[in-house]
Amino acid sequence: MKQLDEDFVKGCLSKKVDNNIEKYYLNFSKLNLTDLKYSFDWFDNGRAISSSTSFTQNSKLVVYLNISYNLLEYFDHSHVNIFDLREIDLSINRLTKIDFVDYDNSNLIKINASYNNLANINLHDSIINNLVDLNLNCNDIRNVSCLVVLKKLKILNISNNKIDNLDKFNQLSHLTKLTADKNRIKSILPITVCLKLEWLSLSHNNLTNLIDTTESLSGLKELKTAFFYGNEIERNVHYHNEITNNTNIILLDNVPVRPLDTLNNISPSNHMTVFKKLAKQVYEGQIKARREQVEDQIKFYHNRIASIQNDFNEYSKRIYREFESCMGLFDEMDLSDDNKYLIERAQRKIDSIGKKKPELAHRLETDQ
Repeated sequence: MKQLDEDFVKGCLSKKVDNNIEKYYLNFSKLNLTDLKYSFDWFDNGRAISSSTSFTQNSKLVVYLNISYNLLEYFDHSHVNIFDLREIDLSINRLTKIDFVDYDNSNLIKINASYNNLANINLHDSIINNLVDLNLNCNDIRNVSCLVVLKKLKILNISNNKIDNLDKFNQLSHLTKLTADKNRIKSILPITVCLKLEWLSLSHNNLTNLIDTTESLSGLKELKTAFFYGNEIERNVHYHNEITNNTNIILLDNVPVRPLDTLNNISPSNHMTVFKKLAKQVYEGQIKARREQVEDQIKFYHNRIASIQNDFNEYSKRIYREFESCMGLFDEMDLSDDNKYLIERAQRKIDSIGKKKPELAHRLETDQ
């Protein structure tokens, strides 16, 4: 891995203004990075010690870091010694571990680590106490215990994992939006105390008991949008009636289910606000449906790219072994007529390698 020098890093910066204060967006996306190593000392106790690159003179200027679409397998605080960072995008890498235990940053409020291979994440207390938005879509999460410590979390996406329960989610009292599609969740009882929840998406899980589900939802007075399609409860003939009669849900599986005469219970001055909110929820539902299709495609191609890259690595190793074998053959021979057999054998070996069609290219042609 080539080290990143100051000029390269500076070229990845873009400037934006936030409340009349100059801020920077640092974009390392789509660079095929396998690691983040710098050829210069970037920070000293969170402050830059370089004088040749303007943004490094004050680390507080960098508020957003994008490292998506790379080949990173591990990520820790040493890769991102920016102590006023607000958002970080680590999506679509090969991460199996994120270790921010020693990364003391109370300003970090949003992490996108979707499309990786994470089983959990480790965060510093300062992040645990302030993180608001976390996206772990398409990972290998099985246990949610690493998430329930995030006391201020408002938005959480844990879709496309291997989660079978939401135990201890009652600790996430500030949660307003939970997306947990395509898992193995059997009960939503733990979220009954998430009283601020406005959006809940649990499509394609293992919810089988309609009565238990509606009872769990009945106390969530702020919940207006929910998605349960792809669960067994959706096939129950009483599905819509039970949810409509026992909850405040307006939009169910992207279909308005509450008649407009309920507006009689709302002040006329708030009618337009309700209409606008309902329209917004309908459009968000449409976006969600499309996003699910896109996410499935991304997941497929992400896995396909990883497979092709692994094939290439294996191909490179095999060719190198053949090369070493060929070099060994050269070491055994000399140019005398008595070794004509060895010379011809070496020539055939070289010819066979040169004419061989790489399997990777053949597979790509087959895919097309």
